[in-house]
Amino acid sequence: MAFHFRYENLLRYRKQLLEREQCELGKILAQLQKVENEYNELEQLKTQYDKLLDERGENGISAEEYILLMENRQGLEYRLSQMERVLREWRKKADIQRQKVVEAKKNVETLETLKNIEREEYRKEQNRREQKNSDEIAILRNQGATYEG
Repeated sequence: MAFHFRYENLLRYRKQLLEREQCELGKILAQLQKVENEYNELEQLKTQYDKLLDERGENGISAEEYILLMENRQGLEYRLSQMERVLREWRKKADIQRQKVVEAKKNVETLETLKNIEREEYRKEQNRREQKNSDEIAILRNQGATYEG
């Protein structure tokens, strides 16, 4: 008789849940990376505007051009502040999903540990049965040899 783990279906189900949670984490991390890239691009653009303002300020700039550059810079600052909020939200989602993955892994590992323990107990029981059968055969052989002699 082969070993059969009584919670094999549950173990398979929990492994599927783990895969789903890992997949979801991958999606969240991809989106987080996208948002981080957008944020970095906006920061670079803001830095370029700052340099442009400094250069134009040194060489003299008209009031209209100064106002236009400052409005664009302020618009970038506003977009950056929005992106910071979005980044925080995605980072929070990623942290929550990481916890879900950790929990799902623990659930799988717990069942795998139980499966290994039960497999080892089954193996020991099989060895005891085999030894018992071997001992009984040896006893019967000895008894048969005693009766014949």
